Amino acid sequence: MALFNYKIRTAEGKIQKGTIEAGSEKMAENSLVEKGFLILSIGQRSSNTSLSLPIKFFSGVSGEEVTMFTRQLSVMIGATLPLVKALKILVKQQDKIAFKVILSDIAEEVDGGSKLSDAMAKHRKVFSNFYIYMIKSGETTGKLEQVLNYLADQKEKNQHIRKKIRSALIYPAFIVVGLVVVAIIVLVFVLPTLLEVVSEGGGEMPMATRILLAVSGFLTAWWWILIILLVLIILGFYLANRNEKIARYFDTIKLRLPIFGNVYEKLILTRFSENFSTLLESGVPVTKSLRIVADLVDNKLYRFLIMKTISEVESGNSISTVFSKNKNIPLILNQVLIIGEETGRLDEVLSKLGAYYEKEVDTSVETLISLIEPIVLIVLGIGVGILVAGVILPMYNIAGSL
Repeated sequence: MALFNYKIRTAEGKIQKGTIEAGSEKMAENSLVEKGFLILSIGQRSSNTSLSLPIKFFSGVSGEEVTMFTRQLSVMIGATLPLVKALKILVKQQDKIAFKVILSDIAEEVDGGSKLSDAMAKHRKVFSNFYIYMIKSGETTGKLEQVLNYLADQKEKNQHIRKKIRSALIYPAFIVVGLVVVAIIVLVFVLPTLLEVVSEGGGEMPMATRILLAVSGFLTAWWWILIILLVLIILGFYLANRNEKIARYFDTIKLRLPIFGNVYEKLILTRFSENFSTLLESGVPVTKSLRIVADLVDNKLYRFLIMKTISEVESGNSISTVFSKNKNIPLILNQVLIIGEETGRLDEVLSKLGAYYEKEVDTSVETLISLIEPIVLIVLGIGVGILVAGVILPMYNIAGSL
């Protein structure tokens, strides 16, 4: 975004000067013309540092905004509204500046004769390769409304699953954080005072209290070491994750985690099967489809295997060659790929597998939610039990010795 100084003549013939915010000079001109002004001069303001910095900082476009845009555009096209007009209406309705600028640019490109998919391809940080190829297939087949509707449904479905998992994890995270805060308060402030009382009373400290006091002494004296270690661990994970092999190892571990790994794997397989099937059905070549899906699975191990599969397919080998050799890949996926290739109906078989895993994800998420509460209660009980044993028992010993 930038600021533009302008000089215009109003409908009443008055000369006015002012400043307007827009993504480009052309957009600023269009905005003024739409208001009925005659532009006498316009130019970019030289100093706009104070405004451009926060706009750049808050320039992200959320998935929910893209979903809403997709749904609204589908409805408008279904109502036989011209594409350019529909895009311009959505630009006016958009409140977020970053997305407004992107949509304005797309509307201008389409108005200038470009295809919608080509205009969106210039903003790949907002619209994924899968999204763009689906739009392209909709333009080719004349089914843009149906494609947009499908994309909106898929995005809403993914967002629903993410929100469900996130909401299931909020409760245990809140409990664990609360328990850690209480434990730190007890260890740093309560136990040292308790030690003085027990020492003066001549009482004997139980083992639990002695362990907690040792932890308390360490936290009080060396708290800064823990902070440094925490920062180093976070930094180490971040740097390690930028290495392809290490990131692949971490993602493999994620698949083997108890309970969570099962849900994570099914989410990946759902995404792989459904998106691969949809691309093939839309006429996108196998290797091109695999490249797009590789960026969608959100797992370095699967991405590595998919990229190796592309090389195998280009060499004339079966699509299941790489997957069948990896022990981390479920047998059902290998079987589906083999059957799909042999029957020539790979898209149909993958679609059914995607539907199967989608139901499995729902079931697994429900199971996860039902398991979280008792697990949290057990952890909470153990934590509270340790704290109570360490704090209350010495007091009972003193009272009994009196």
